[in-house]
Amino acid sequence: MKKYNHICIIKLIVISICLLFLTACYHSEPNYQGELLWEKTFGGEENDQGYCMIETDDGGYAITGSTESKGNGKQDLWVLKLDRDGELLWEKTFGGEENDQGKIILLKDNNHLIVSGWTESYGIIFSDYWLLEIDQTGQLIWDKTYGGDDVDKMNSLTIDSDNNLLALGITWSKGAGGKDAWLVKLDSEGNLLWEKVLGGSQDDELFQIISDKDYYFLIGYSYSKGAGGKDAWLVKLDYNSDLQWEKFYGERDSEFAESLVVLNNKNIVFCGQKIRYCPKCSSGGYSYYWVAHLDDELEIKWEKVFLESANSHPRKIITTQSNHLLLVGDKINNSHGKIDISIVKMK
Repeated sequence: MKKYNHICIIKLIVISICLLFLTACYHSEPNYQGELLWEKTFGGEENDQGYCMIETDDGGYAITGSTESKGNGKQDLWVLKLDRDGELLWEKTFGGEENDQGKIILLKDNNHLIVSGWTESYGIIFSDYWLLEIDQTGQLIWDKTYGGDDVDKMNSLTIDSDNNLLALGITWSKGAGGKDAWLVKLDSEGNLLWEKVLGGSQDDELFQIISDKDYYFLIGYSYSKGAGGKDAWLVKLDYNSDLQWEKFYGERDSEFAESLVVLNNKNIVFCGQKIRYCPKCSSGGYSYYWVAHLDDELEIKWEKVFLESANSHPRKIITTQSNHLLLVGDKINNSHGKIDISIVKMK
């Protein structure tokens, strides 16, 4: 039986697409509320998980994650293609004998899929960034790895207006100490253009990067900076990697942000997690879904903590062609006590 000990064990993937209506500040922006549309389950007898989903040009969806039920090794990178109703069209696994994981999936202008993640099977010593290009039938076009002599894991990928690839993750191979954020800029074929390490003397991590005209926005958390403890960390860079500004959001205990979108009115919506410690509780505390809307001055216009979703973890938010938002996250299934992956659709 294959084992996996690097992240939370997930027995199956539950893909639940719900509709949420949240009040917006401008009439041009959609409102959000909650109504279930459909849900699908994909997985086998072992631990399987999904991290990212995009809408494809045919109105369907492409998902990446990892699987222990299928593939060659302990854990393989997993790609699934669904139609608009959530029915499986095809699935592919990529990997070697060790742990390999998909984190982000994007659509290139040639209609190929770019998948990013990390690999232990093909790394220099430990894990390295891993980038793959596959066609619409799941056939591999090329793959490349990036890293040093310690652990490096990719969290996010985006494509800018020049068709360059921006790979973001964490590094122990480089930086000021502890865990730092590592941003790598590549051309469309995966060749290195430049790299930048962000962080301080303590652990710092950026989970997502998006490109908006001439700038990059990155989001995550920092122990080295902010008000103290773990705070949500929002960074803006120009195309040459120069820092424009950085902002921190947090109160008591720990907060971090994991994904963001920039709206048409230049407001930002991010999702993340608020953690409330409880020394007397058997679990030690609780984590909750956290969604915040920032105005054009980067002040919080409104925020919502979903108290009914204890021990939940949103991971990514994206916009769709129909002006919807999709959030990928984890939450505990009370029926069996394991973690399932849910995808929330918002408009």
